Amino acid sequence: MMQRGLRPEWLGRSRLFGRLGAAALLGLAVGGIFDQSLASPLAAPGGGGARAASGESAVVVSGSLRVPDVTVVDQDGRQVRFWSDLMAGKVVAVSFIFTTCTTICPPIGANFGRLAKLLDGRLGRGVSLISVSVDPLTDTPQRLKAWARQFGGGPGWTLVTGNKSEIDRLLKALQAYTPNYADHSPLILVGNAANGVWQRTSGLAAPAEIAKLIDQLISAPSAPSSRSGPVAAPRPRPAPPTSGAGVAPTSPSASVRVALAAGPPDSWAPVMPALRAMLAVRAAPAPPPSGSGPGRLASPPEHGTGAEPSPAHHYFTDVVLVDQDGVERRLYSDLLRGKTVVVESFFTTCTGACPVLTGKLAAMQDWLGERLGREVHLLSLSVDPETDTPVRLKQYAERLKAKAGWYFLTGKKDNVNVALAKLGLAAAAKQDHSNLLILGNEATGLWKKLFGLAPTEELIRSLDGVLHDRG
Repeated sequence: MMQRGLRPEWLGRSRLFGRLGAAALLGLAVGGIFDQSLASPLAAPGGGGARAASGESAVVVSGSLRVPDVTVVDQDGRQVRFWSDLMAGKVVAVSFIFTTCTTICPPIGANFGRLAKLLDGRLGRGVSLISVSVDPLTDTPQRLKAWARQFGGGPGWTLVTGNKSEIDRLLKALQAYTPNYADHSPLILVGNAANGVWQRTSGLAAPAEIAKLIDQLISAPSAPSSRSGPVAAPRPRPAPPTSGAGVAPTSPSASVRVALAAGPPDSWAPVMPALRAMLAVRAAPAPPPSGSGPGRLASPPEHGTGAEPSPAHHYFTDVVLVDQDGVERRLYSDLLRGKTVVVESFFTTCTGACPVLTGKLAAMQDWLGERLGREVHLLSLSVDPETDTPVRLKQYAERLKAKAGWYFLTGKKDNVNVALAKLGLAAAAKQDHSNLLILGNEATGLWKKLFGLAPTEELIRSLDGVLHDRG
C-alpha cells in the first residue's frame, strides 16, 4: 500500500498560517531539503536482524522493517536471497523501477549511476545499491542489465526481478507496492541492515545528498533491540489530524512543524536563515482582508503610494527576472500577484526530466485555454541563467507552442537564485534541480508541491482544485 502522503500531491496543502498565506511557504522553502537531503525515518519499534518463520521464506526483522528473504533473480540471471545475499550486514540504498518507464525511472537510474561513482571504493565493500523491478513480468534479467548499462551500472549495483507473487510480497514489505506499477513512488529506502536503522528519501535527490545520508548511516547507532518470533500483522496507521500541533509527520510539510519542537537536525542548517525569516513573516500582524471572504491577503499597493506591502509581497519581493521576450518581470507584482501559478525549474540543455516537466505544463496550457494569462500564469524558471538567454528561451518556448501567460524566465544569476529560493526550488547545481511543481493560489494563500512526473491528469486535477480554491 502506498505510504500516506506520497500521492502526486505528496506535500499536500500548505495553508498553515491563516490569512498570512505567504508564510505558508514555510513548507516550500524547506521542502527542497526534505526532497534532497532530510529523509523521513521509518518510525516503528524493532531492531536489526532477528528471523521469524513465515511461509516459504523467513522474514527478517530489522528495525522497523519485516523483510521476507525471498528468492529473486539478478541482472546476470543468478538466483539470490534478497536479505541473506543482498542486504545482510550492509548499508544499502534500494530503488524501485521498471525498464519501460519513461518518467521518473531514468532520472533515478542516472542518480544511482552517479551515486556509484561517488561511493567509489566503498561500493561492494559493505555498501550496496539495489534496484527492484516493480514490473517483473516484463523485466527479465537481460532487460535489467541493458537498462542499468545506460547509467554506468557495474559491480555493487544489483538489479532484481523474479516471480511476481514473491516480488509483490517483497514490495509490500518494503512499503513500495502499488496495484498499478506505473504509479510507483520515487522514494528510495536507505538503511544499515546491520543495526536496523532505516530511512526513506527521494530517489530524485542530489546523489551527493544520498551519499551523505549513506555515510551517516554507516556510523548510526543501532535501533532498539528486536524480539524474534512470529511477525504480527502491522497495526493500521491512525488517520492524521487535519490541523493543530499533532499533524502526523508522514507529509514532509507537516514534518517541518513537528521537528521544530525537538530542534532542527544538523542537515537543516543551510535553510535555517530562510526559516527564521518566514517565521518572522508569520508573526507579523495580519493585514485587513480584501476581496471576498476570509483567508485572502490584502492586495499589495501600487508603487509610489507609500503604503506598506502585503506580507506576501514582502516575502517574495520584486526581484527582477527577464522573460523570453527580453521583458523585465517583477517576481511578485508582475508574475504572482492575484494569480494561480504553476512553477517549474528547468534548463534548456537538460535531456532528462526537463522535457517531461515542460510537457506537463504544455498539457496544462491546453487544458486552461483562455484562462491562461487571465487567471493563471505558468512559470518556467531557468536554473542555468548564464546559458539560457532570452533568445534561447524564446526558441524553447516556440517549440512548445507557448502562449501568452507562460513565462520562461532568466536574468542575473543572483536574482534567479533569490527567486528559486523563495519558491523552494533552489539547487546547488543545475543538474540537481527539483522535479517538483509548485502550485499556488496567491489570492487565497493555498500552496502545494506536486511531483512533476506524476500522471498528467492527476496534475491537472490538482491545478483545478487550486484554481477554484475559495480560501
